[in-house]
Amino acid sequence: MSEDRDSESGRPREYDEDDVLTALRDLEDGSGVRTGEVAEKVGCSTRTALRRLSSLEEGEKVESDEVTERMKLWSIIEE
Repeated sequence: MSEDRDSESGRPREYDEDDVLTALRDLEDGSGVRTGEVAEKVGCSTRTALRRLSSLEEGEKVESDEVTERMKLWSIIEE
């Protein structure tokens, strides 16, 4: 999925960590969420979702389980 463009500037829309966290909360069912599912919910590319999720993981807000070499399941760390 390609990223949307800002209707005024024509630049790619920025997706922040809050967008990704909200999508993850909406999608999470206890078994983890694939990066592609988050990307689809947010409306961004899989690459953008992965960057934001990885940043959130470094900040200890989400965690991932590597299912295969190319697939992770993401979940929010409960406080």
